[in-house]
Amino acid sequence: MVPRPGARGWPAAWGLPYGTETHEAVVLITAELTANAVRHGHVQGRDFRLLLRVVERPGPTARIEVTDTRGERVPPRPGNLPAAGLADDGRGLLLVEGMATRWGWYPRTRAPGKTVWAEYEIPGARTGPANGV
Repeated sequence: MVPRPGARGWPAAWGLPYGTETHEAVVLITAELTANAVRHGHVQGRDFRLLLRVVERPGPTARIEVTDTRGERVPPRPGNLPAAGLADDGRGLLLVEGMATRWGWYPRTRAPGKTVWAEYEIPGARTGPANGV
């Protein structure tokens, strides 16, 4: 079995060098969406699913999808995020909205839960295989 590079390693495997703005943006968006799944989408005894891949829209775009099993707790729609104010939390999706090219969510159709996704257009990218985790 070939080891997989993990969420931080996939952008590098796609040809996005560590430390570049694009690599760090994809990693941060991934971290925020997965943290939200753990904090707000967790159901005892169930995991969440992370999918990272490169799609053409029309140029190379990193797509991050996080699916959890909690359908009754959904985020606001893009563009409708409340300001975090002085709260200790509540800035994750604000970061995603500020960094991602586009983001959103949709309910799962064959199981309980939802998928929150974000896309980040890769400027001037030459990516490797468009496979994911």
